Amino acid sequence: MADQVVTCILRSGGRDLALLDRALVSLEQQSHAAVRALVVAWRDAESIRSFVARRAASRLLIRVIDSPDTGCRSTALWNGLAAVDTPFFAVLDDDDTLMPNHLAAGLATLSAYPNVDLAYSGTVEVDESRSARSLLWFAHFEPIRFRVANTIASHAWVARARLLPSIGDDPEFVVGEDYYLLLRFACVGHFAPTWRLTAEYRRRDDDPTHSALAALPASLERIRRRFHFAPVRPEGLYREAVGEDAARILKRLIRRRQFRKGLTLYLRDIARLPARLAALPGFLSERGVRGLLRRIADRGVGRGR
Repeated sequence: MADQVVTCILRSGGRDLALLDRALVSLEQQSHAAVRALVVAWRDAESIRSFVARRAASRLLIRVIDSPDTGCRSTALWNGLAAVDTPFFAVLDDDDTLMPNHLAAGLATLSAYPNVDLAYSGTVEVDESRSARSLLWFAHFEPIRFRVANTIASHAWVARARLLPSIGDDPEFVVGEDYYLLLRFACVGHFAPTWRLTAEYRRRDDDPTHSALAALPASLERIRRRFHFAPVRPEGLYREAVGEDAARILKRLIRRRQFRKGLTLYLRDIARLPARLAALPGFLSERGVRGLLRRIADRGVGRGR
């Protein structure tokens, strides 16, 4: 899917433009090159346009559209969704960032599973006030659990454009609009994890531009009512494939741990180290680098010598 274009919607307004620039840089650094940024300016539109025009040229195509400041975060998001004209789309708030492999991992998952409509990643919470990072969400998709509580960050996914007809009209949410959108998608489509931690959810102390959390309980109650009778789609179709993915990643993690342990044992065995180093060229010519790495990893579980 290297040639498939992804439109990434960025809502912007009322924040330091340096944050918008940081978000755009994270899109410029994506390993998947075919990316377009759709900046939805719901406030300070002229300043945002001027800022984008002054940025150094790059492979990232940036388009700025206006959205009225209705006091509802959903308005800008729905206007951005209506402007998507590419086969795939994603979302990124202007104060968050994505790791370079985020879009590539999402597209790879969608390519592997043609019936999957949305691929989502795990999320790292970045506390910028304390320079701390912690795991926020990283789990298999459970539709029943998801109906009760959100487990996917607002910018942690890539979706096919065929989901767009399901969004409906602007729900006029002050907060919680991203969760509402994902619930609408979940009613008609299938979700699969990328099993990659590629979304960064950034927060700062005393930032007045964060979501109006005081309005969150009312939004969640509206969401509960709207989806009370909506059917929950089963997840069984992708259990085996996801299980294979998880097993592969777990095996790799275990192997790396064994390698580190085995290498430590080799280096600490000072008495035998000169003889092993002398035998290294012959071992490499016979079994190669992979054979050497395998021997060290086996040492980590007590089998090799």
